[in-house]
Amino acid sequence: PENVIDLSTASSIDTNYKVFLDSLRKLVAKLDDKPSLLLVNRDMYSVFQSVADRAMSFSLAKPGFGEEVIAWNGIPIVALGDKPGTSDPIIANTASSSNLVTSVYAVRLGLDGVHGVAPSTSELIRAWLPDFTNANAVQKGGVEMVAAVAVKSTKACGALRNIKIGTAA
Repeated sequence: PENVIDLSTASSIDTNYKVFLDSLRKLVAKLDDKPSLLLVNRDMYSVFQSVADRAMSFSLAKPGFGEEVIAWNGIPIVALGDKPGTSDPIIANTASSSNLVTSVYAVRLGLDGVHGVAPSTSELIRAWLPDFTNANAVQKGGVEMVAAVAVKSTKACGALRNIKIGTAA
């Protein structure tokens, strides 16, 4: 892809981190307000840590749940991890020619931006307990959650794409 920002090695981070931060600033400027979060995968989070070592616009916070969180200009950077029950990342890296590229997603949470929705006529979470009157070795229960994500304003979210973070195998 065109306009790839190369952050795949320490020397490329030294050379290109300012271009990356300028591109990130331009993304934020296109949104309708300051984003609540920057969402990345684990690989990109480690690149953010390396960029934070070189730049002065980052801070380190330790929220109540104990894990350190990097923030850029007051915007927390969150590594989303893997899809439940798999080792597939929620934000996947893509191989393009010989490059391994990823994206950074900016979202502004709020009722007029990006938020969760659920039907008001039903319970948000329903659970079925197993029948413990049977002496089966395996008891089956269930949990169901009916919810979705709504984007009320298309300028409440955006993506910075084509960030090279490695070499494709």
